[in-house]
Amino acid sequence: MLNNPQITKEDFGTLLKWFSSDEKIAAEKYEEIRDGLIRYFHFKGCSDPINLTDETFNRVTNKINSLDLSKDVKKITIFYGFAYNIYREYLRDLERNEIELIPDIVFQEGSNEITELNEENNLLECLENCLNELDENDKKIVIKYYNKEKKEKIELRKELAEQLELTANALHVKVHRLKASLKKCINKCLNEKNV
Repeated sequence: MLNNPQITKEDFGTLLKWFSSDEKIAAEKYEEIRDGLIRYFHFKGCSDPINLTDETFNRVTNKINSLDLSKDVKKITIFYGFAYNIYREYLRDLERNEIELIPDIVFQEGSNEITELNEENNLLECLENCLNELDENDKKIVIKYYNKEKKEKIELRKELAEQLELTANALHVKVHRLKASLKKCINKCLNEKNV
């Protein structure tokens, strides 16, 4: 998602002039919008609000010359329009990159049942060890998050978010991070068992 290159010093100067010809006022406006965008992405539960804010500034700066400014649209409105689209991309990326808690075990053709059983036992043992390495609260969250199927799962996750006083998205981000950590731990454990 973060695909725009960093803006140059000249581009940044153009952005500041777009805010105001007075350097002090332009710098204050920049800081005001930047702080607001960081709060916006943080409130939405994003894992890296500063990078998403930088991406918003990059995109607006790259489009300044092509923006239709004939209507009396506030500059901050333009930034939040871009931020909203970046947030939607962020959510799509989260869904696309979601890691399964227990990775699928793919067996080669002709592998025997004993080998398959050993590999599955190793996977489950590694999963259990890695879950035990988590903080007790994080372990409970992960287990509860994946406890039910389909419709029950939605209700359970809604209840879990309420118990933790998180938005559904913030809970999703938290679990995504925990799963990524578990995946690393499981892969490391399985590699050690195969040595």
